[in-house]
Amino acid sequence: MKKAAFVLGIVLIFAALIFYRYMENFEQDNVVPVREIVDVSAVTVEKHRFTDKVEYVANLEPVEMAAVVPKVVGKTVLEVMVREGDTVKTGDILAKADYTLIMQDINRARETVNIAATNYRTAEKDFRRMKELYSQDVISRQAYEHSEAQYESSGSRLKEARSSLAQLETMLSYHKITAPVDGVISKRSIDPGDTMSQQPAFLINKQDKLEASGNVPAREFMKLKTGQKASVTVDAAGEKKFTGRVSRLSPMIDPATRAGEVIVNLPSEGILKPGMFARVEIVAGSHEALALPRDVVRRVSGTGSFKVYLLSGDIAEESIVSVGSRENNLVEIKEGLKKGDLVISTLSDKVRDGASVEVKK
Repeated sequence: MKKAAFVLGIVLIFAALIFYRYMENFEQDNVVPVREIVDVSAVTVEKHRFTDKVEYVANLEPVEMAAVVPKVVGKTVLEVMVREGDTVKTGDILAKADYTLIMQDINRARETVNIAATNYRTAEKDFRRMKELYSQDVISRQAYEHSEAQYESSGSRLKEARSSLAQLETMLSYHKITAPVDGVISKRSIDPGDTMSQQPAFLINKQDKLEASGNVPAREFMKLKTGQKASVTVDAAGEKKFTGRVSRLSPMIDPATRAGEVIVNLPSEGILKPGMFARVEIVAGSHEALALPRDVVRRVSGTGSFKVYLLSGDIAEESIVSVGSRENNLVEIKEGLKKGDLVISTLSDKVRDGASVEVKK
């Protein structure tokens, strides 16, 4: 009897526990949860005038470059006066070639000129004397004309001798390679002992002006015009900006790349050098568009899309937007919003689609 009462008591206890747990879960399931209200700030979508900028990367090149080709070939280089990087002026001697043979020809030509000059002076003296005698009817006309012919012939021979000498002296000058322009030796292709050929011996860059050329996609290319202002930066010059102008635009778009070539001219200011890597930014106009602060527009994780949280009453509503230009702390909103929309600017993980929010006054 006692054993039966004990078992019954145990059963009643378990039954009470089960009933208590059931009632506890029932109450919890029927309790209405309290929604958390997040305090937020909001900004209004407004219009802003954005500057249209076209950007590209380029290598700096000299606007003017002279290839110095020897005027005589087959001659041995005796001496080279300059090295790469040297600054030269117009007329400076860059190199000399062997002129032994031409000097022999010049010496012979000078002797010929001296002989011709002596003969000319003699003929001239004889002609003057014969002319005087002819005027006095002392000699015949035939003798006079013979003297005149000798005088003119000797003059022609002297002129020819001097012309030949001048040509040889000009050829001698060609044995010296001189700088045709002011600039910097960017490349030297000859050394003493080399044989001169028709290939350029030197390249001279005029480095007071440089150009930055690059390719721009067709859509951006159509915004460009010659004369537009450009800002150029180079890594080697730090934050310093150099001002240039669009000097040339390609007359066609490359069908393979769908891009057009742009060339900007700028002064070197004694700092920029050919071969430097440059970044070019061209101001191509402006346009008015909707704008928001950059930190309000958030990237959708794992995608290239962007989103904002609209203030819809007291609820945060996620909205996907299309962005465009960026300027200072603003970003252009191309699609997804309209003027006057309120966008939550508070950065918090609690701000999510459907969250209850309250705008702080």
